[in-house]
Amino acid sequence: MRHTPRLVTLIVLAGVLGACPSRRTDMPRKPPVSKNPLLAPWPGPHGGVPPFDRVKLEHFQPAVEQAMADSLAAMARIAADPRPADFENTLAAMERA
Repeated sequence: MRHTPRLVTLIVLAGVLGACPSRRTDMPRKPPVSKNPLLAPWPGPHGGVPPFDRVKLEHFQPAVEQAMADSLAAMARIAADPRPADFENTLAAMERA
């Protein structure tokens, strides 16, 4: 059976994320996404700068989880591309994602 690079990458990614420990229930409640300064657009040059004066420790976990979910969604879109895999629609697309 021949696997495309996208399929192999997604299988590895799924294995890594599946091995992550489950969410703990004794952790402090995460703030609403709309109140998380790490998830809001960052102002400033070069893509912006995080507003570290407003960031609290509990903002990091939801921001990382959202970033992982966004990354998985981008990888799923790349994997679902019906065109034959090539550098531009696979590796370059993954780099942009």
